[in-house]
Amino acid sequence: MRALVESICRGKDDCVRELFEAFGSLREIEQRLVSRSVAIAAGSSLPLITSLDDVALQKIVMTMVETLRELGYDIDRAVIERVITGALEPNDNESSFVSLVLRRFLYKSLKSSNHPVFQTPWEGSICPICGLVPIAAVRGEGQSLVYRCLCGFAWTSSSMTCPQCRSSDVSVGRAGDLGLYRCRNCGHVMVVATEEQVGGEEGDFFPLAAALLLSSAQGSGEGRSAGGGI
Repeated sequence: MRALVESICRGKDDCVRELFEAFGSLREIEQRLVSRSVAIAAGSSLPLITSLDDVALQKIVMTMVETLRELGYDIDRAVIERVITGALEPNDNESSFVSLVLRRFLYKSLKSSNHPVFQTPWEGSICPICGLVPIAAVRGEGQSLVYRCLCGFAWTSSSMTCPQCRSSDVSVGRAGDLGLYRCRNCGHVMVVATEEQVGGEEGDFFPLAAALLLSSAQGSGEGRSAGGGI
C-alpha cells in the first residue's frame, strides 16, 4: 500500500502521513458501525443498494447518524438520506465521504448476514452490492484480475478485459510500480497492483487509494477514468 500512497502524494511525507491517518479514521468508523450489529435485509434486485426497503433504509440512516456524531462528524441526516436514495450524487467532500461510508457499511452488513450474493461466484462487470464499476484490481493467476470495489466486494475476471464495456482492447501503462490499464474503447482506467503491493493492515483501502490516484492524475491532466467514482 505504501507505494500506491506515495504515488498519490508524489513523495510528500505530510501527505503520506495524512492519508494513512485517514485510512485509520475510516477503519474506526467501520468498526464502530459493525459493532452495532444492525441486521439489514436486501431484496434480490441488483445492485443490492437499490433493493433496500424503507425499514432497511431508516436503519442505515439512523445507525450512520448516531455513529458519526459519536465520533465527532457533524453530518446532516438529510445528506445521508439523499445519498442513500440516489437523490444526491456525491459531488463534494461531505457527500463523497457519506457515500463511501454507506457503501462499505452496506457491504459489511450484508456479508455478515451471508446474503445469497456471497454464496456463488460473481461474473458481472459492476459490483452487485453498490453498482460501481471497479477502478482497482489485483493481479491473479495468468491473465486473471481480481476486481476490488470501493465498498469492499471483490470478484475475479478470467481475462484482462474492461469491466465497463467488456472490450479486450486494453493498453497497459505504469504509475511508478503500479499498472494502469486503460480501455482504448471507452477510456475507463484501472489501477492494478500485485497482492504484495496491497498487503498489510491498510490493504482493504486499496480501491480508495486507487480512486485518489486517478483523481490526482485527472486533475494534473495525466489521465481520466470513465466510471467508478466514490
